Order: sequence, then structure tokens, then C-alpha cells
Amino acid sequence: MRIKVSNNFYLDEFINPETYQKFEASSQRYIRPEVIKIAQFLREYLETPITINNWFDGGQYKESGLRDFNTSTGAKYSAHKFGAAIDVKTSLKPSELVKKIIDNEEMFMLTGLTRIEDTKFTSSWVHLDCLYTGLNKIQIIKP
Repeated sequence: MRIKVSNNFYLDEFINPETYQKFEASSQRYIRPEVIKIAQFLREYLETPITINNWFDGGQYKESGLRDFNTSTGAKYSAHKFGAAIDVKTSLKPSELVKKIIDNEEMFMLTGLTRIEDTKFTSSWVHLDCLYTGLNKIQIIKP
């Protein structure tokens, strides 16, 4: 069963399959609300679909939102493991998407977006997260 969490997104798009299958609707507690808000705002801003996880529909992405602590994907203490990050895929090149976000930084910061991974380290996605930085601007981070 799919659980809608915003106008354009379902819970499974933010959760890895193992956690989703174990906790179903309760798995939403493992995702920071800001992450859903960031995704929904980005979707509306771009006026085009974005992909996070798509495993529910048979797609290949299953760790672009919440990741299990035992996964070998990403850093040991990745924001993904704390439900505070998403990797988004769009029709735009990652560098183009980041430019759009930075050009409209204040609007995106109001959603809770605090950090973006440097696109030199991403091939087809953009990492967005809401970990606290204490800065009044979006931080570009290295993995």
C-alpha cells in the first residue's frame, strides 16, 4: 500500500525498502519533515517530476532517501542514515539544478534546506539535506 505524504510524493520515495516493509506508515517517523517539504517545494518550483527512490515501482533507486545504518552506501554517518537527506534526479544536469537552487537560496532555505553536495562528486543526482549548519546560507559540501 502506498502512503501519500505530500501533493506529489509517497512515503516509499523517501524510505529504503527494508524499513518501509517492516514499519509501513510508521516508517515516516524516520524521515525529517523538512526533507518532504524540500522535495515538494522543488517539485513545484521546477514544475517537473523529480525522482528520489523508485524501488516501489520496480526502479533501481532504493537508497536515495533514508538508508539503513548497515549499508555500505555513502558515509558512515551520512545525513541519509538520519532521515535528513535525499538524492534527487531531474531532467536538469546536477550543476543546472544547483544553480537554480542557489539563485533562489532564500526560498529554499525556508523549506529547511541547509546543504547541497558538490556536484563534482555526483554524476546524475543532487544531494540535498537539512542538517544544522548554523549558517545563513546553503552550504556546498564534499562527501
